[in-house]
Formats: sequence, structure tokens, C-alpha cells
Amino acid sequence: RIHTWLRDYVRLQSLVVILTYAQIGCALIGSLGALYNGVLLVNLAIALFALVAIENNSQSLGRAYAVLLFCAILLDISWFILFAKEIWNISSGMYQSLYIFSVKLTMAMEIAGFVVRLSSSLLWFQIYRLGASVVD
Repeated sequence: RIHTWLRDYVRLQSLVVILTYAQIGCALIGSLGALYNGVLLVNLAIALFALVAIENNSQSLGRAYAVLLFCAILLDISWFILFAKEIWNISSGMYQSLYIFSVKLTMAMEIAGFVVRLSSSLLWFQIYRLGASVVD
């Protein structure tokens, strides 16, 4: 059943749209944090670009989004390497609890967005494969 579902272009595209909206939600919520939220704004712009690519049904925009998605995943990994330990070990003696909550919320939304982006990239790859087989 899953095998046939993964071969249905329309269902995959609708799932990708749902995951893109999830990315937008994670980026919007995470960007409310006090610090370290620049990467979430970049991810928001990339997710909005994905919606434009899907709505226009443009292969060139889809390819551009694939490159942006790959760069976003690399950016996420870099962000984790640079800031995750610092955010995880933030001192409650130096900062107020609301500040700490907002920074940890930023990290949580970055993690959630990364997981969604990673799974979305696999679905995009399958959509590209299905689209290429339809053209041939």
C-alpha cells in the first residue's frame, strides 16, 4: 500500500505542500526567539519559495528549490554545530526564564524544521523521479 502511495505524484505533492506549511510554521514560531533566529528566517524564505514553485508547476523553480533545500540542510547542520551546545547549556543565573525559554524554543523549532526539511527532501527526490518518468 505504501509502495503504491509513493508512486502517486498528486498525493506526494500534496504531502510536500503540508510539510512545507509545517516548515513555515516552525520558522515563524522559532523566529520569535531572542537570539539565533536568523537561520529560521532564511528557512522561512526558502519554504515560501517552495510554495511558489509548487503553485506555478515550474520545473526550473523546482530545480532551484532543490538547490536551496540542499543548502538549507547544510545551513541547519552548521547551525547545530555552532549553536546547539551553547543554547543547551544556557545559564539560568545569567538570563531570565522567558529569555531562556525563547532561545530554547528557537532551537526546538530549528530541530523540528530540520526533520521536516530532511523528510521533505526525500519526497521531493521521489517527485522528481516520478516527473522524469512521466516526461520520458
